Amino acid sequence: MMISESSFHHVASVISSTSRESVFGERYVGTTTETRHFTKTIVGASTDIRTLNIVLDEYVATDVPRLEASARETERFGLRVARLMVPVGCRHDDHELAAMCESAPFDLIFVRAPIERAGLGAELSRAAGREIRAVETLVYFEWDLAQSPSATQQQSFRFEAVVPFASLRSLIEESFAGYKNHYSANPLLSAAVTVDAYVEWAQTLLQGTSSRLLAACDKSSGDPIGFVLSSVVSDARSAEVVLNGVSPKRQREGVYAGLMTATAQRLRAEDGVLRLAISTQSTNFAVIEAWKKLGLRESLRLNTFHVSRA
Repeated sequence: MMISESSFHHVASVISSTSRESVFGERYVGTTTETRHFTKTIVGASTDIRTLNIVLDEYVATDVPRLEASARETERFGLRVARLMVPVGCRHDDHELAAMCESAPFDLIFVRAPIERAGLGAELSRAAGREIRAVETLVYFEWDLAQSPSATQQQSFRFEAVVPFASLRSLIEESFAGYKNHYSANPLLSAAVTVDAYVEWAQTLLQGTSSRLLAACDKSSGDPIGFVLSSVVSDARSAEVVLNGVSPKRQREGVYAGLMTATAQRLRAEDGVLRLAISTQSTNFAVIEAWKKLGLRESLRLNTFHVSRA
């Protein structure tokens, strides 16, 4: 089990990073030294790691689509990669958005747009010299922590806030082996990099002061069997679960529910968090049901398209 791309309404502070990358949920919205401009559209570099608490604020609160180059994914796949974020209130019609993709100087553009834009996929497919793939729908959930979640009973595991990164790396590799995301839906991209990307992403996040890690460790061996990595936006009293997983060998033992509940309790008690967000693919039914049982509510759905050169 593993997930995430999360969060929501208040614009807040950002986490600085020596790598100068911007994080969009599970993936990077990277930077570039090259800046190009389209009418009313931002194209270029961000100098911060932005949690989805901030990114989704842009979806909800702005009408300006944002097209950014992704240096990390460009390096990873050997293609010039960018991301186009289409906000909920975007005033550009589907034809204008398709034209932006058609004229942009990238080999591959990841487009995220609200599911209400039902005609966008068809319009993107008409862009000259471009191929379109509808690869996934992301569903976003939010947890109201105004009242502290009820405690869960742990039997075979205990919680630790610090674990050796080597152990965490092994757990990530085990948890995400064979995991399908929007990369794996595209034959142009190497699925082999997916797990390495999650390991690298976790390591980058842990270097920031806003990250919070909670691991479930086996009481006998002390080895981590599950983890939740979250990011806090203190000014907004909000946080998101950005990456989490449970060892396939220890699923259905209450590890995931226990970790999520304990994470929520600690974020509320230690950081004053009142709002916790998380996301996953709409086809990840088991996880979505687990969230609903914990009291999370759906907030937003976004379709993801890959627009590549023909």
